[in-house]
Order: sequence, then C-alpha cells, then structure tokens
Amino acid sequence: MNLTVGQRAPLSNLAINDTVQITLKFTRHSPIEMDISCFALDAAGKLISDDDIVFYNQPTSPCGQINLTHYES
Repeated sequence: MNLTVGQRAPLSNLAINDTVQITLKFTRHSPIEMDISCFALDAAGKLISDDDIVFYNQPTSPCGQINLTHYES
C-alpha cells in the first residue's frame, strides 16, 4: 500500500488480524520532518482516549500492544 502526505489508512483495509507486526518504510526526498501517528479506535470507530494516540512523544499505547520504534537504515 502506498500512502501520500496526510493520508489516513485504517488497518482494516489491510485484511490482517490484530496480532500482526506492521512495518512502515519510507524514503524522504526533502529535508522535511515526518510524523507517523496511530490512533486506537473502539468498535464504533471513535478514539478511545487521548492516551490511545501513539506518536513521537507517546510511543506506546496504554495496553502496550502498539509501539512506535524508529530504525535508521
């Protein structure tokens, strides 16, 4: 799946189960900073709480199942 700047993509579009590891790889063609966020939603598609937003300043969800890690290649 290819994403564009600002695009949102629900994991349900990937036809995966809830225990799979997902790796995002991207190539940066400019000196801009990139930010990746993950929002944990309930069955109705609503954000559970602000604590369930995983991003650079909060890299792990309260349940510990969503983790943001950074690798340099």
